[in-house]
Amino acid sequence: IAASRGGAVSAIGADLTASDCVFGANDGRYGGAAFVSGTSDVRIEGGVVEANGCGAANTTSVEAVQGGGVFVQGGSDTTVTVSAAAVVRANCATQFGGGACARDGAALRIDGGARVLQNAATTGGGIFAIDGAMLTLSGASVVENVAARQSDIPPCDGAVAAAGGGVALKRADLVAERSSFASNEALDGAGLHADLSTVVLTAVDFGANAAAGAGGGARFVGGTVSVVGGAAASNAAARGGALSCAGSAVVDLNGTTFAENAASLGGAIDVGNADEGACTLSGVGVNCSH
Repeated sequence: IAASRGGAVSAIGADLTASDCVFGANDGRYGGAAFVSGTSDVRIEGGVVEANGCGAANTTSVEAVQGGGVFVQGGSDTTVTVSAAAVVRANCATQFGGGACARDGAALRIDGGARVLQNAATTGGGIFAIDGAMLTLSGASVVENVAARQSDIPPCDGAVAAAGGGVALKRADLVAERSSFASNEALDGAGLHADLSTVVLTAVDFGANAAAGAGGGARFVGGTVSVVGGAAASNAAARGGALSCAGSAVVDLNGTTFAENAASLGGAIDVGNADEGACTLSGVGVNCSH
């Protein structure tokens, strides 16, 4: 238990490799399991990061505020890599990033068959990235995460409450390839919610995500988005069953398939409340959506 940073591990200006380790039921306000900052290179290779940040390890209510599993902050020379089929599961944060939170220019990479699943936070149930953070997903799965209010304290830094069940971005970058967002839940952007961010998706699938508001698969508010290939199937929302675009978002979809998505407004895609934004479709297939 850490009253402030890193319930299990704190790496400040240090390198660390954890291979096939188990980090379970640890608690710290910033990084239930791990806190990383400074010029650091931390690698979690295999193993499990589970049930951290939820207050289970103590009787003093030291729950994670940001980064239930892992919290990383700093410049581009601060990196955390989760790989080799590692599992980040059932972690909690009252504000941002149930599984992981990256901010202030830090880099977080999830690859090599790693899974982020069943985590919960007010914003970014699985992962939250903000203020220049760089999130990379390669061969990763983001599954069954939930964004819903975890406390009565409103989110700070201009973040949207209950947004981004799988991943939420605020003024951050995301590059994802050969990855999937499935069965995540949120008010808006159940799979992915990107606000004033830059997003590049290649061969990424969105399946069975559900939003009570807008964007069952993904919601983009401002920023620039490029999507090549991939599929969005069986997602649901009140508007934009698979995809919702708003604000000044510039979204380019090329060769993406939409199938059996559902919403009251825009079964597959909703482009609403746009302010000088644009949505371009090229070689897109939309089937059996309603």
